[in-house]
Amino acid sequence: MFKSIAYSIVAASLVNAGTIPLGKLSDIDKIGTQKDIFPFLGGAGPYYSFPGDYGISRDLPEGCEMKQVQMLGRHGERYPTASKAKTIMATWYKLSNYTGQFNGSLSFLNDDYEFFIQNSSNLEMETTLANTVDVLNPYTGEMNAKKHAREFLAQYGDMVENQTSFAVFTSSSTRCHDTAQFFIDGLGDRFNISLQTVSEDESAGANTLSAHHSCPAWDDDVNDGILEKYDTGYLSGIAKRLNKETKA
Repeated sequence: MFKSIAYSIVAASLVNAGTIPLGKLSDIDKIGTQKDIFPFLGGAGPYYSFPGDYGISRDLPEGCEMKQVQMLGRHGERYPTASKAKTIMATWYKLSNYTGQFNGSLSFLNDDYEFFIQNSSNLEMETTLANTVDVLNPYTGEMNAKKHAREFLAQYGDMVENQTSFAVFTSSSTRCHDTAQFFIDGLGDRFNISLQTVSEDESAGANTLSAHHSCPAWDDDVNDGILEKYDTGYLSGIAKRLNKETKA
């Protein structure tokens, strides 16, 4: 039988948007979807479905019967961290105080562009319909979590046909908790779902959902050596191109 959905998410918004707020229409006609660069952004970009499947099919092997499903996921798309936002805001300060005309790739800044961080209280929070400048933004964490829920039902709906009450687990991180709630909302109102919160504090003890602070062997820097091998020199080339297009 279907026991529970484990939805460990590592961050979301303080607002549970029930209605679509008033706001600007999409600027997608100016800058495009930019989907081509998603594979190169890693965790800095929105979620997208990878074109490959690594050869692992979601279909059951012949002769097998599914008895239980457990899903483990991260938080949805979020605003930058406070530390990363300092760099972004410093760049925006330079751009917003430029008195000339932007050309080429930056020309969209000439047309009443609104900086996407409108409120510093949103930093590190889930992006939602309520806290996003563009109300038609297709990449909010809120909408992605709800879409994920519908895809889950499409794939495993038969597992919950006779199981209307179950639990969804989340860590105590705000963005994780909110993403879990958006996932629950996306499942619809025919289920009686209890949202169970597991603390991320060390006092929570050993658990498989929020082990960061409670696991003595946890190493935040374990992958630093791998990351340092990636060259970021290409960014200098991009900066030179943008500066050449718009000369002060």
